[in-house]
Amino acid sequence: MIRRATSVDLPSVAILSKQLGYPVTLAQLEERFGKLTQNEQIWVYEQQQRIVAWLQCDWRNNLISDSTLEVIAMVVDQTFRGRGIGKKLLEFIQEQANEHNVSITVRSQIKRKRAHHFYEKNGFDLQKTQHLFYHPLTTPPKDAEPSR
Repeated sequence: MIRRATSVDLPSVAILSKQLGYPVTLAQLEERFGKLTQNEQIWVYEQQQRIVAWLQCDWRNNLISDSTLEVIAMVVDQTFRGRGIGKKLLEFIQEQANEHNVSITVRSQIKRKRAHHFYEKNGFDLQKTQHLFYHPLTTPPKDAEPSR
């Protein structure tokens, strides 16, 4: 069953996030989950009262291109992969995208070859390869401890 995630699901989301290569604490997830807007949605796939996959998608409104529904993250528990769960999650959000008359985009790290094959097999076409530039926080948060 696919349903909207709640804060009760966050421990399972943390475990699956680690499998995706993003270790995160429950406290971090709780803080971030509380900041999500209506445009940012987390969906979970529950099987036998266990969260075995989750997906985050964001509605993107753009000035210079058409609006899209972007898959931000998706992970299926490694012991449940190959059973069609990821495909069901994609079909679920495809229905949402169709209702809003928008396309779906996915960004995937270059090294995730299995993920690329999965998306291509499910009707996605590679549009471009790009670089991600990062600029670290230069001003510490107001509540941060002073460094010594």
